[in-house]
Parts: sequence; C-alpha cells; structure tokens
Amino acid sequence: MKKIMAKSAKPAPKTTPSRPAPQPAPPPVDLARNRQPSNWLTYAYVALLLFIGFSLCRYVFDPKVALVGDNTDYFLLGKALASGDGYVNIADVNKAPHHHFPPGYPLLIAGLMKLGGTSTNAVKALNGAFLLASIVLLFGQFRRLSGNVHLAFVGGLFVLVNLHVLDYTTIEMSEMSFLFFSLLALFFFQKIDFQKPAFRDPGLYAFVATLAFSYHIRNVALALLAGAGLVLLYRRRWAHLALAVGGFALLCLPWYLRNRSLGTDARVSQLGMVNPLRPELGHLNGVGDWLSRIWENKQRYLTREIPSSVFSFNPVDYQAPVNGLEWILGLSLLALLVFGFYKFKTDRLLLAGYALATLGILIIYPTVWTGVRLMFHLIPFLIFASLVGVWEGAKLLLDRANVRNAAFVNVALPMLLVLGVFLYTGDIKQRHLYARFGDYEAGYKNYFEAARWASENTPPDAVMACRKQSLFNLFSNRYVAGYAFTDDQRKLLDDLKGHRVTHLVLDALGFSSTPRYLYPLVTAHPDKFEIVLRLQAPAAPDGSPQPETYVCRFRDDLGWQGAYQSGKPSGQGEYRYPDGRKLTGTFPKARPDSLTGTGTLTDATGKVLLAGRWQDGQFVGQ
Repeated sequence: MKKIMAKSAKPAPKTTPSRPAPQPAPPPVDLARNRQPSNWLTYAYVALLLFIGFSLCRYVFDPKVALVGDNTDYFLLGKALASGDGYVNIADVNKAPHHHFPPGYPLLIAGLMKLGGTSTNAVKALNGAFLLASIVLLFGQFRRLSGNVHLAFVGGLFVLVNLHVLDYTTIEMSEMSFLFFSLLALFFFQKIDFQKPAFRDPGLYAFVATLAFSYHIRNVALALLAGAGLVLLYRRRWAHLALAVGGFALLCLPWYLRNRSLGTDARVSQLGMVNPLRPELGHLNGVGDWLSRIWENKQRYLTREIPSSVFSFNPVDYQAPVNGLEWILGLSLLALLVFGFYKFKTDRLLLAGYALATLGILIIYPTVWTGVRLMFHLIPFLIFASLVGVWEGAKLLLDRANVRNAAFVNVALPMLLVLGVFLYTGDIKQRHLYARFGDYEAGYKNYFEAARWASENTPPDAVMACRKQSLFNLFSNRYVAGYAFTDDQRKLLDDLKGHRVTHLVLDALGFSSTPRYLYPLVTAHPDKFEIVLRLQAPAAPDGSPQPETYVCRFRDDLGWQGAYQSGKPSGQGEYRYPDGRKLTGTFPKARPDSLTGTGTLTDATGKVLLAGRWQDGQFVGQ
C-alpha cells in the first residue's frame, strides 16, 4: 500500500524565486546617535542659528566708519570698479593702477553699488549676509566632521558669539567674503565623485572656480589648494590633481601677469622687509634672520593668536614678552586641537593640511603683521576642533566610569557645552555699547575735522599727504597721497613733489611715522610748510596735553633750494623767504633757525641787502 501511494505521489513543480522589489537607499545615519537623523531638527537648528546670527549682527552693528584703513581702501576700489574707472586708486590724483589688494572683494562691493548699496553701511550689511550664509555651510561641515547634529549646532553657536567673527561683520573688510567662498570651495571639493573621470566631474570644476575666486579675495586660498592637493596625492588621483592645479593656475594667471606688468605684487615685495612700516630698516639678511622670524611668529601664534581666536579675546600687549602662563595655555590648547582634529569622522587630512599650510604661510610674514585677521578663516574649525576634543575626551572619561547612556552622551553632553557661550556675553554687550554710544578718540576726531575742513577750504584738485589716506579721502573727497618713510629729507621732499602734494597733514593718530619723519621735515623747512589749520585736542584724563593736528600748505618754491648732506639741508644753495627775499651762498647748516655760513641776501627785486657771514640765521658781518 505504501509503495502504491509513493508511486502515485507527484513531485512538486519547480518554481523560480522572484527577485525582491528594489528598495530606496536608506537615509544617512547619525554616527553619534546610531539612528537616522530627523530632518525637522536639522532645519530647526539651522533656522535658530540664522535667527541668532541676524540678531547678533544687528546688536553689534556699528554705523561708524572703522579705523583700520584697509576697509576704506576696499570701499574706494569697489567704487572705482562700479564707476567704470577700472581697478585703480581713484583717490590718487594720477589714478594709478592698484596692485596691493586682490580684486575679488572690491568686485563684490562694486556689484553691491550697482544694485544701489553705495554706503559703507551697505557693505557692512553684505558682510553680515556672508556670515549667515557661512554659518549654514559651517553647520553642514560640523555635522559631517562630528556625526552629531547637536554638536554641530553648538559649534555654530560658538562661531556666532566669537568676538573676532562679530567684529568683521561691522567693518568693510574681506574676511567674511573669503570665509564664505572658501567654505563653498571646500563644500564642492567634498562633492567630487572620484568614480567619474576628472574632466567629467562638475564638482571638481566648481571647486576650482570657487577656489580661484577665493584667491582673488585673499591669497591665503593657496592653503586650501595645498590641503586639497594633499588629499588627491594620498588617493593617487593624478588627473584630478593636474586639473585642479592647472585650472587654478590658469584662472589666476591674468592677475599675476597684470601685477608683473606693473612691477610686482606689493605684498610679495614686503615679505623680505624687516618691517614694511619702516622700509629704511632694510631687508632680512641671510638664513639666520629668516629662522629668527619663523621662530618669533611660531611662538606668537602658538601662545597668542590661536588662543585668542578660540577663546575670543584680544592679546593685551604684543610688545610684552611671552610669559609662562601663555605657554601653558597655548600648549594645552594645541594638544586639545590635535586631539579634536584626530577625532573628526572624516576630512582629517584635508583640514589638517589646510590649517598647516595656512600657518606655514603666516610664519614667514613680517612679525609686525599681528592679530588673528590673517588666520580668520581657520577660527571656525579651531573652535569646533576644541569642542570635539572636549566632547570626545568627556566620552572617554564617562566610558571608564561605565556611563554609556546614549541620550546623555550624544545629546545632553553636547548641549552642556552651550554653557560656555555665556562667557562671551559681557564682551558682546561692550561691543553693543560702543557701537551705540562710543565715539572716536580725540586724535581721530581732529583728523576727520581736518578732512572736513579740507573739503570746504581747498580746491577740488588739492592733494593731501597723510596717513590713512583712504579714510581722509572718504571724509574730504580730496585726492590723497602717502609719503616716503625715510629720514632723508631730500628724498621725502622729492616724493611729495612726485605725488603733486599741495597740503600735508600732521596727525595725532599715534603712528610713529608722523613724529619720526614729518615733524623733523616741517621744523627743518618751516617756510615750505605754512600752517593753515591747527586743531587742539582736549587734555588727557590726567591733565597732560594731547598732540595737536595740523594741516600745512606745501610750498616747495620756498625755503631751502640747494644741496643736502646725509638727508639734511647743507651746502651750496639759496634760501627763499615768503616775502621774496633770497639768501644765496654756502651753508653747512641750512635750516632757517641755524643758517650758518657765507652768503648774500637780496630783496624781491634782486637788490643786495646784506653780504657776509651768517650765524644761526643772523647776519654777523662781512
């Protein structure tokens, strides 16, 4: 019976298993929380950062013109481009081509002016917009680097309350625009699809284009090229590397050729100087001088600039020697930053190369170029690396203490770091109070008063020699010129004549060049410099008198006309007085109060009045 049943049983028909329907790719996983991030939380954090950033920009907004000088240079260059004059110094009587600042930021200002934003406050508002756009990009970078959306928000918040960041939203400087475009270049580099051929990858082309524009804002964009190049070398992406470097060089070539046709890039020529503010000190001499500069810069960045950028304070006195506490703080922070960079989830090689290349450029700069401005673009990443270092270090300690609650470690712990923000609130309030109620100090008040006087009392073609030339032009609408930083008075006078100077401003701004070069020149040639305006500053709080501000009319046809020795009037020549008299002869001392030698005094008609020996400006006999 069993056999019959077995024979009658038929085998089951064979079936081909069907393929499962394709499923959409899962959304990205939050590495820190090990679960899918919530889109609404991301949008909420970004919206909150934008709201806080906008509120802070309004809170610290200062309608006064900043006193840094470069800001008005940028403004006037933008004005020149917008008016169709080209990339020239429109405050210069000759409208000489400009080759000191790259044209990227002035081009942005020119675009703003074409849209109707012709005031300095409009340019400040543009910088605020660049900050808000940058914070969106930074939030994405921070989330990518840490894998934690909450820590990314905290990092963005720390960037927004950083005083250096807020300061550069209130002045017309290039830092904010460079931060945005360099972050955009970084974003495009991270979007490169290495599975595609290099010449077919739009991400690579976008990276090269934005990097080149960043370079035309600030030359330190070379550091980002170095960081990206390091990644491409490590990955052996030779075609990508060749296209990136070649494309960048091609886009930057016109600016290089233009500057070369004008002589040289002003900043490059200043690198070898001991002090660009005092050219008479000469250039660095040999390897020893360069090594000394590198050590001094490295020491200063480690103990002052980097701590200042992360902890949001300004060094008190750059002239004071570095003390032990500064070394401890600097080295401790360096260790934390290295740990933070090491703990980044991705892009460690890219960002480490970017940071190291930046510092490699900065340590060869002249030591008088101090402050965090030159490393401003690194501040957000240094802040976030320090936060990552603290967070990861706390996680290690909690793990050893058997505290592994995911919600606490990955949500509460990052949010606890927000408490550090309150350390900056007092300084932000001080910025607000100065913006609303602060005023210029007495020296600058008189300086601007002198500029307004010039606008009303000098002809439109007057040329004013002064410090902070673009600032003076902004308030006076008169041509301006610098002056040679030299003790040689003959060279200084020739320089004034070469710039067609009609007036000289003796300021009380605190620059050493005024008492070092201008006061000796004016006192040695009083008849060449007629005082037409004198402004007395109020006494200092301790009752001591403040330096006065003068405007002098330059009359090169008067005073000493003759030989100079060691840069001082001395030898054969004639002294011309304002009333037409002339004293002709040979005078070892040719200053009017010390004229000593043998000569003949004639009146305006040529009649001889006195002839013989002179002593300290007085006739002593034949």
